[in-house]
Amino acid sequence: MHAPLPVQAARFSEPPKVKPVTEVPGWAGPLGHWLLSNTQRLAERGYTPTRHAAVDPLAELTKILEALPAPVQPVDHRSHGADTSLRVRLGRPSWGQRRRTIPADAVRNVPTIVTAPNSRRVVVENLSDFDLQRVISSYPMRDFARRLTQQNKPVVAYLHTMNGLVGAESLHERVFLLLADFHPLVAFVAGQPFTIVWPKGSKPGTHTPDFILVSASGQPVVVDVKTREDRASTYWQEREPVIRDTLAQVGVDYLVWTEMPRRFRKNLENFTAAQVTAASVDRWAPAAATLAGAGGSAHQLATQLDLAGYPYLNAMMLIRWLLWTHVLETDMHQLFTPDSIVKAAQQ
Repeated sequence: MHAPLPVQAARFSEPPKVKPVTEVPGWAGPLGHWLLSNTQRLAERGYTPTRHAAVDPLAELTKILEALPAPVQPVDHRSHGADTSLRVRLGRPSWGQRRRTIPADAVRNVPTIVTAPNSRRVVVENLSDFDLQRVISSYPMRDFARRLTQQNKPVVAYLHTMNGLVGAESLHERVFLLLADFHPLVAFVAGQPFTIVWPKGSKPGTHTPDFILVSASGQPVVVDVKTREDRASTYWQEREPVIRDTLAQVGVDYLVWTEMPRRFRKNLENFTAAQVTAASVDRWAPAAATLAGAGGSAHQLATQLDLAGYPYLNAMMLIRWLLWTHVLETDMHQLFTPDSIVKAAQQ
């Protein structure tokens, strides 16, 4: 057995906060005022207010997912796992069509749902005929290409839940994808899954939800992701109850999600990036859970695993993966470091 690495627990502290920009930069010329206002807007969007710093972002999702009834019909999640990544085009001309064309016959005297069974055509049906199996096997109703002038920057994220790629229209939506991927009750995630079309003269007109989730029990939850400012706008306040009531008519729950504390997000980004082989997890995860017990620092746990024969740096990676998979747990509202307390999750 090799000797343990002489690693000492480092005392980490958060980096000093960057002072906000308060003056118009002279080098920006006529764009200076726009640059200042845009910088301040983005800085405020990423800031976590004190009243929200201890909010559990899992709680809102857990509340709705645990309350879902048993599925009306079984959902075959295997039918879409193999080709999920093929539904997201990673390269698309910025001048291309942004969303699927909604056919004229989609406007009827009742709400309709438009889905894309493949990359070439769409299907229109009455919303009362909502078929979850069809929805989750469809392609996104919008593309995720970036354009120079748009404020939101579309991204494509890898989700462990899907074992593939899911598109999002903004970095803010990507944050929600992290949370959905982390939640143990989420079994399926799709972006821009369908478009609702209301009868002519109705206030919403059309709406394409940001995501659809399917719970472990097989029930769907439609999700829209908004910033605090956007959700408080008159425009959205008028649309949200109509969307919620329309989906409720076909037995689909609806959630509008706004944000999570910044430290919680940074921890999720850290944990999801951990790469550990299945063989290492099978062999060392039980030992890590046993050694963690009621709690100790990540450094101490990694050192114990090193003494048992699993190298220290590999052990730190394993700990991050076990935190992601809920085998271990830690205070998610504190930035994770080797000094963080980890313990075996309660079953």
